[in-house]
Amino acid sequence: MAENAALAQEVSVRFIEGWRTEQFAEELVKAGLLESTEEFMRAAADPKWNAQFDFLHTRPSGVALEGYLFPDTYNLRMDATADDVIERLLTTFGERVTPAMIADADRLGMTLHQVITIASIVEREAAIPEERALIASVYYNRLEDGMPLQADPTVQFQQGTPANWWPEITGADLQLNGPYNTYLNPSIPPGPICNPGFGSIQGVLYPAETDYMFFVAKQDGSGEHAFATTKEEQDANVELYLNN
Repeated sequence: MAENAALAQEVSVRFIEGWRTEQFAEELVKAGLLESTEEFMRAAADPKWNAQFDFLHTRPSGVALEGYLFPDTYNLRMDATADDVIERLLTTFGERVTPAMIADADRLGMTLHQVITIASIVEREAAIPEERALIASVYYNRLEDGMPLQADPTVQFQQGTPANWWPEITGADLQLNGPYNTYLNPSIPPGPICNPGFGSIQGVLYPAETDYMFFVAKQDGSGEHAFATTKEEQDANVELYLNN
């Protein structure tokens, strides 16, 4: 009986790779752990976490925990507070993203925050695991060439609302300036746009070696992208996969 009582004090909560922090908060409310999403968002904005987790130290001032709340399935006590949940998610991040991996970020000439930011974009772009390192290579090649990333998910993040956190993007949306519009701003966004999974983090830390500068979704249900080195090749892929 005591064992059953202990089990009854927990609930299983699954946080999906690619979810925004707000979606984590919504899932906790849905599971009955929190009364409001604001409770979780306030806790996530607390600067105290920097003092507890060294891997957060490369975050710019004022950037929230987006990107560092490790997505997985957790058994959480029903009396867990927002702080308890965040501490659990951050602890898991620190266990999965090892000091050796952080050293590999330095080897790339990147801060961990930059790696997690790019990984968050890869997470939203890649539909199949095999393409994560390929998509990462495109972004690195663009950064090296001084080209904007032109990643739709960053604009979706900027335009998202509680009614739809990941809205369809229009041409007009691409013209709305903001720090997360990677069509207008050539640099890496100020922070992650979602909480990426381990596979996307690996894909960014260990990218494929390619000359690719472009990719476009094939729109055939496979989740695959067509990759291109030149603008001419990209235009041909767009014509093949989007305009037919």
